[in-house]
Amino acid sequence: MSLINQLLKETRLSRKNAQDGIESEFGIIQKIHGHFYYIKKNTENCAEGIDEFIPLTLPTRMQKENISVYVGDVVEVNLANQTIKSVIPRKSLLPRPKVANVDLAIIVISTIEPAIELEHLDRLLCHAGISLPCKPIICLTKIDLLNDLNILKEYKDLGYEIFPVCNKTGQGFSQLRIHLIDSLSVLAGHSGVGKSSLIKSLCPEYKIEVGEVSKKTTKGTHTTRHTQIFKVSCAEGNFQMLDTPGFSRLDSQVSIADICSAKAFPEIGLINELCGFADCKHLDEADCKVVFSESRKASYRKLMEEADRWEIMQVEEKKEIGNVKVSGSGSRIPILRDSQRTMSRKSAKQMNKDIEVAEDESEELEDDE
Repeated sequence: MSLINQLLKETRLSRKNAQDGIESEFGIIQKIHGHFYYIKKNTENCAEGIDEFIPLTLPTRMQKENISVYVGDVVEVNLANQTIKSVIPRKSLLPRPKVANVDLAIIVISTIEPAIELEHLDRLLCHAGISLPCKPIICLTKIDLLNDLNILKEYKDLGYEIFPVCNKTGQGFSQLRIHLIDSLSVLAGHSGVGKSSLIKSLCPEYKIEVGEVSKKTTKGTHTTRHTQIFKVSCAEGNFQMLDTPGFSRLDSQVSIADICSAKAFPEIGLINELCGFADCKHLDEADCKVVFSESRKASYRKLMEEADRWEIMQVEEKKEIGNVKVSGSGSRIPILRDSQRTMSRKSAKQMNKDIEVAEDESEELEDDE
């Protein structure tokens, strides 16, 4: 059973026991458009078939508390006024793309058009490994354009499962489907690598737009505009998938300790003995036992530098702002001293939201170019 269905079942059971048999209404956020959050009308059979959607809104109280709702969230709903009452604590969260309760990440790369970027692949594998319960898998598309399928042998040796597929011939899809049974999976990768084509092959009943790769820029055309859950029923079994907009970066905030772990870089888990120092960062230490390839070492170094800068920023921010309170959703809300407060909390929150929207729009424009 997938994390999302397990969480829905546990929540219903716990609320039923706690309320003497009075069961609340719960649903899974299937997609988000603007300020509307959609669940399936028949939530009891949400993993089967295609049902109509019910649009929900976030009440003012939850907006003031800065509570975020993502696709994949299990929510308690008030169907009378079509609002979300609460968000059930998540079992997993992938910050970018913003999806919750995901079991597995499928890192999609193409053999050519656009060509494989190993640094980008390492970044996606790292962040997905940190954020999700299962080790990410790699899906290699457009294999009809490449003769050497051992191009990712290094990653296979590190324990990553690789699934070469061809949308034109259908090669490799049966093996991929078997691996996805009873899971909610998210696709991640550059625009143009074949994510929409992949879902179209797996879910032929859905009408999904597929774009061409620009001959001028060799970049993919941005076709997916929002994140949505798709249900798949096939001979191999049933599973769920998330189609997300293509993105060129994955900059979720992670610590040095996160990067310096076997979940992020399996090379660290392959050593049989401790390095010379207990706090070894596996960079340039003389007695380090971790062995990276040249390209993986470069990716690891860059991610460690980014994590180091982020940690420094956190320390400086804490010094400048002072105390921080944590809301029910886990959001960090600064408690500013009067001398530091240049605007109201409401204005500050709105400014942060505007910045986030601007960053997402900028990212979409990058993918459209």
